[in-house]
Amino acid sequence: MRWRLIKACVKWKRSVMRGEE
Repeated sequence: MRWRLIKACVKWKRSVMRGEE
């Protein structure tokens, strides 16, 4: 598994959830 990819995905998803409407 690629934890780095997962962590990046989570960070990006959080950013999108916070900044996307």
